[in-house]
Amino acid sequence: MNTVRIGVVVLMLIAAGRGTSAQQARLCEVVRRSGPLPAEIRETSGLALGRLNPHAFWTHNDGNSPRLFAIDRDGRLIGSVAIRGANMIDFEDLEAGACDAGSCLYGADTGDNFSARRTITIFEIPEPRLGETKQVTARALPAAYPDGSHDAEALFRAPNGDLYIVTKGRNKPIRLYRYAAPYRYGQAVRLQYVRDIAPMPEDQRDRVSAATITPDGRWVAILTYRTLLFYRTHDLLEGRAVTPLRFDFSELGHPQAEAVVVGADGSVWLTTESEKKSTPAWSQLHCTLPRN
Repeated sequence: MNTVRIGVVVLMLIAAGRGTSAQQARLCEVVRRSGPLPAEIRETSGLALGRLNPHAFWTHNDGNSPRLFAIDRDGRLIGSVAIRGANMIDFEDLEAGACDAGSCLYGADTGDNFSARRTITIFEIPEPRLGETKQVTARALPAAYPDGSHDAEALFRAPNGDLYIVTKGRNKPIRLYRYAAPYRYGQAVRLQYVRDIAPMPEDQRDRVSAATITPDGRWVAILTYRTLLFYRTHDLLEGRAVTPLRFDFSELGHPQAEAVVVGADGSVWLTTESEKKSTPAWSQLHCTLPRN
């Protein structure tokens, strides 16, 4: 079978059982178990690999701070950029993609612990140029769910530009919603319900904390606090029955895994925010996913 080396990390999600150790070994291997991240990003919540800056990762803190941080592959801080025009409430995830400006980051202001928000916002942020840009101006894509409020920390962007939000599963099932391209900047849009992915998790460690799509668009990676799940993109988006490939990364010892990104070379990076006196952490995997 033709395979493509693909990096991955973290999650759980559905009520199926966990894979065996042998299955996990075939899917992923740990390259870097854990390394510290700078104190400036103690609450790292989203992660995206730069397109203009291919050796830099962009991340941000959880909460209402409109600022991006750049780190290198060793987790060292190499840049910080303010985001103008983004009145953040709860900034939870980050994705990279092509846009009119060439390369953009899509920031998910979608956190809602108490299910009280009537609208959420995805911000389109031109990717900064390291060493040149001190601030960037974002454009807002406000949206509302068709069935009431949801807490969500996971965003991915399909190759056609459609944006997808995966809910956390805090008090409801884990669900998938679509913001269909073309974008309507500044105009409130009703999201499209796509499907239920899984029932509400019985264990809070199986709540969804991040998502991303592989560079070839074939797989969607969904992250929980202890498991990484891979779904075939076409099956997931078309509402077909799917059984994800899964990798349990509990051995990494991450207290709260919050972000994941998959590289074209088969690497996967994972960040975890600090808890109490712990430090934010940075890990790397390599995974092998079927090509067809």
